[in-house]
Amino acid sequence: IVTGVFVDSAIQVAQRDRNILVEQQRKSRESTTQHLLNLLKEIDEDNSGEISTDELAEAMKEEHILNYFEALQLETDDIQGLVNLLDIDGSGRDRNILV
Repeated sequence: IVTGVFVDSAIQVAQRDRNILVEQQRKSRESTTQHLLNLLKEIDEDNSGEISTDELAEAMKEEHILNYFEALQLETDDIQGLVNLLDIDGSGRDRNILV
């Protein structure tokens, strides 16, 4: 009986730990997403709701923007590749990124 209680208790603790870990990852993902959206809005200089290749190329001259993309482990050497990566609707329309 003691072993059964111990095992049950260990399972409950492990489940709580898993739930906490999942919640932390969800919050981290939400925070990263929000920071990225804010950064993309900053890059959208004309507030059109889209980021042109030219706007992105200009933004990539800013150290804080480069640092953020690098922190996300996104390659910034190839602007067109970055545009393709961020073109979430897949339209390729003028190679703009929807913000």
